[in-house]
Amino acid sequence: MKKLAFLALLAFAVMGSINLTSSADGVYGFIYTNATVPGGGSGSVTTPKVGSASCVSYFGIVALGDCSIQTAAKQGKINNLSHYDTEIVNILGFTKVKTYAYGQ
Repeated sequence: MKKLAFLALLAFAVMGSINLTSSADGVYGFIYTNATVPGGGSGSVTTPKVGSASCVSYFGIVALGDCSIQTAAKQGKINNLSHYDTEIVNILGFTKVKTYAYGQ
């Protein structure tokens, strides 16, 4: 019985590790993550408009939302993208990713 419980816990941990943060420059805490990862761009705009888009993953099993740069720019009514950042929060496999787009 203890082996079965251990295997179930291991399977849960592996499923929780397969989430949206795998492409975020390797920033991932197995139990907890709260990080902002800088994205690409020139960053040349001094007073930019800001738009955001978010998505969520439930333990690597179900993922919902649209956290793309295009959606964030559209939400902020940005025509000329300067740069973007990605904020990642993970708590035991529940992961929320929010993308911020900056520009004019």
